[in-house]
Amino acid sequence: SGVVKAKIPENVATNALGNGNNPSNEIQITFDNTAPTVIIESTETSPTNNTAIPLTFTFNETVTGFDMTDVTVSSGSLSGWSNSGNVYSATLTPPANSVTINISIAAGVAMDLINNPNAASQIFTIIYDKDAPAILGISSLESDPTFNDQFEISILFNEKIIGFTAGEISVINGVATNLNTIDSVIFTADITAVAVGSISVSIPANVATDIAGNLNSASITPFTIVYAGPRPGVTISSLTSGPTNLSSITIDILFTETINGFTIDDFEVIGGNVADLCIFACPVNCGI
Repeated sequence: SGVVKAKIPENVATNALGNGNNPSNEIQITFDNTAPTVIIESTETSPTNNTAIPLTFTFNETVTGFDMTDVTVSSGSLSGWSNSGNVYSATLTPPANSVTINISIAAGVAMDLINNPNAASQIFTIIYDKDAPAILGISSLESDPTFNDQFEISILFNEKIIGFTAGEISVINGVATNLNTIDSVIFTADITAVAVGSISVSIPANVATDIAGNLNSASITPFTIVYAGPRPGVTISSLTSGPTNLSSITIDILFTETINGFTIDDFEVIGGNVADLCIFACPVNCGI
């Protein structure tokens, strides 16, 4: 393609008198054998759950012979065909199921004003997603029953989600805080028990969306764990310091709360024996 110029210089021909010719005027003709190009676009982002996806088909010059039947759609259908200048528009209606849709225009379906056939378009791809994101599971590494009043849980979705907060976690006999994620698929949260007893954690429906805007479905099986309350603490002390040659040493055992079932047989002693266990309200005394 380009501009073709033609002229006749002076003195390239003579008349009967031998006089050379004057130079001619110059003519210019534009030669165009370049195929018109077309780009397919949409204002809709992918993935989308929109059932009416706007499409535009933009040529780089005026063409003729282009209509909706020249557009190849892998799934779904087109409607609402219109054009303004070099831009053609249509609406894509996806099929009933979630699917990846490819749209393209083949070469040679339209021509520019001097009959150059168009080049093929790019393949435009958009993902139609109408499926609700699902919770695949709620779990914890905490032992059941647990003696910790706060522990961590993990929540696994089947795809990336947005808009999910700790306040949307349903907890019976507990409170969820400190929700975190690094990939928007696996979330962690802290569960703090309200009272001793069973704790149940679940995710209600419609509290978060996937990237396409679909609201989540509810978790199927709640996570349950029993909070057994804290373990009683215990410390051992003695007024006798070592080394000593006393054959009987009194030690004090102090529990943090009232306990049951504590006997001499519960001691672990190396190099001695336990005798004379005496139990008081506080502390417990015994001799070794």
